Amino acid sequence: MSELHAFVTVHCPFEDAREHLYERFQDGRGTISLGIVVGDVRVETGVTISFRDKADYTGYHIIDVSWKPAGGGPFPEFNGTLSIAQDAIDWSRIDLDGAYRPPFGLAGAAFDAVLGHRIAEATANHLLAKLKEMFTHPNEATV
Repeated sequence: MSELHAFVTVHCPFEDAREHLYERFQDGRGTISLGIVVGDVRVETGVTISFRDKADYTGYHIIDVSWKPAGGGPFPEFNGTLSIAQDAIDWSRIDLDGAYRPPFGLAGAAFDAVLGHRIAEATANHLLAKLKEMFTHPNEATV
């Protein structure tokens, strides 16, 4: 298993953040396109993503998040948490923490050590950028 952590700060009041997430992902599920740019090539795949409320604390929402390739293929599945924290007035911080298992056993683990983990981090940052757009402009953004 490989660990992953990424975060972004968004201009969205904490009180509205979870609502914006569930407005876009009805029933906490949906399909989203995630991708990265490698040199001149854009690699993109659709993933089925799920969110489920886990816990609330003063100033924090903790949400389970998982995704898997929508059409199968040589892409890892991810399981973790999305934490939404009050950062400042009208600002929230979104943290993504979790783990994924590279496909293809030992060969996949070797690829992950050389390049795959950087791809996974870029994919996580791409997701957070999409969420940032959605939280900042909830009536305009498409994820």
